[in-house]
Amino acid sequence: MSLDSSMKTKFSAKDLKLPAMPMDFPILLNPYVDSDWVEQSIDLVERSGLIVRQGGKIRNAPGVGMPGPDGRTGSGLNNNPEGAEFDFRAIGIFGFHALPTASREAVQALADFVIWLYFWDDGFMDTAEPNISELNFEISAICRVLDGGTPKTPISTMIHDIRLRFGELGGYEALYRFTEDVRGYVFGCLAEIVSRTTGRFPHNIDEYEPLRIVNSAVLPTLDFCEISSGAGYIPSSFFASPEIIALRLTIAKVVSYSNDVWSVLREIDNCPLEFGWNLALVYAQDAGGDMQINIDRAAEIVNREIGVLYEIYSKLRTNPDESVRLHIDALRNSVRGMHTWQGTNYRYLRYWNGCDRRAFD
Repeated sequence: MSLDSSMKTKFSAKDLKLPAMPMDFPILLNPYVDSDWVEQSIDLVERSGLIVRQGGKIRNAPGVGMPGPDGRTGSGLNNNPEGAEFDFRAIGIFGFHALPTASREAVQALADFVIWLYFWDDGFMDTAEPNISELNFEISAICRVLDGGTPKTPISTMIHDIRLRFGELGGYEALYRFTEDVRGYVFGCLAEIVSRTTGRFPHNIDEYEPLRIVNSAVLPTLDFCEISSGAGYIPSSFFASPEIIALRLTIAKVVSYSNDVWSVLREIDNCPLEFGWNLALVYAQDAGGDMQINIDRAAEIVNREIGVLYEIYSKLRTNPDESVRLHIDALRNSVRGMHTWQGTNYRYLRYWNGCDRRAFD
């Protein structure tokens, strides 16, 4: 599927409607949202070497990619030298939606992690001409710190800091799960880059689903529930149970597929290469036809998985162990927060309805 200018015109928001993807879980927001967390996140990014401050402006450091205005995809290395328009608050506030009952330290850690994700995804992956050798070098640096080694690059320095703080808050077993989920995420990103550079995309949902689950970063994000639920120690056998694995994978599908629906027009508009890493576009490659039909099909999958999520959550919520119930509720709050953040974010919605940015400030 070639994303040339004629296709971008054809897929205009004037002709396409955003389907409904409702979720009935309660909406909560962490009370620490009004604290000075933004400046702390910016300080961390600067200490890591990803940005520099010059004359009151934030710029990406030499040789470092940085998300463009409003976190736009496709900025590339040094393609956004005037990086001050990147909205740290709009991206980092994700943490306050996803961890509504967490401590200040846990929310700060997740806010920083999500900002790290956008620097990695927008600044290193979504470039005009992805360089697999360069990405391999960066992934190697990230894996080195995941294995306890010394960071060698700015992007690995930042995740090193976040990983240390996660371990202090959650302990060894939680840190191990987070570490392996981050590792799975970066290798999932590599799979996406290989698809984009070779033009060989998943042609059906069975091919797409396992790759999308890992490269969506939902699983490491859910790990923050372990350091925020107040449940105390939960044995590793709990996290290996089929019910918890099913719940986490269902949440990952809900979040990643709904993101595909909300972001499909933005990805078509921004991506400089042929692109098929989106559920609606997977359907378009598989069946062709009207794009609205493919978007609606993707939304139907989201709504179906939300129904599955309700069923699994309701069953697990009957567990007599209060610690288990607290963790299950933390996962519920997290998926609700992710759904709310994505569904109300100017980053995506401006492509659908021409909304005024001021409505999101």
